[in-house]
Amino acid sequence: MKKLNALSAAALALSALAVAPVQAQQGELDFSISEDTAKIQITSFIPYNDLSWSGEYLHFEDDNNDVDANILGAGVFVAGRSNASSTARQTVGLGGKFVFVDADRADTGAGVAVGGFIRHTLSQANLISLRGEAFISPSIMSFQGMENYFEVSGRVEYQLLEQANVYLGYRNIQADMDLSAGGEYEYQFEEGIIAGVNLRF
Repeated sequence: MKKLNALSAAALALSALAVAPVQAQQGELDFSISEDTAKIQITSFIPYNDLSWSGEYLHFEDDNNDVDANILGAGVFVAGRSNASSTARQTVGLGGKFVFVDADRADTGAGVAVGGFIRHTLSQANLISLRGEAFISPSIMSFQGMENYFEVSGRVEYQLLEQANVYLGYRNIQADMDLSAGGEYEYQFEEGIIAGVNLRF
């Protein structure tokens, strides 16, 4: 893939930038895999307020259609206890992330995806949590070779260790991209079961 080396370098740069503040602040490292994808995400929580920022990298390989793709993301969020919950068992985060998509046979594209997440820890089984996320970049917020971007996921987490969760869930990622040869195509980068681990520092 012609831009793979550049994307790999960008992913390493994101990781290096994220790790430095994580060492001095609280943060998370999240790694997940599916049949066709591998994703790593680093989140750093800014002290004394509800802001956090994240960097992520997803690699997609579809051997059946001979298509590879790379997605880079960098986001800023504000998160806190939901007003609908009287305890800290439910947290909500809102914000957005810049996404850069490079897929075989398509022009590179980018966009600003807005959305957020909700996480709820079960009161009767506090080692188990439910988490859902959704992000969308409509056409007015997508540019270059991307017409729109959509991402949604849900997962069940289990606190295996004091600072480590394992999880199983579902993720759907798709984008309408301009083809290099002309025309437009809806890429389905992921649609299926994911498994992963979340480490807190």
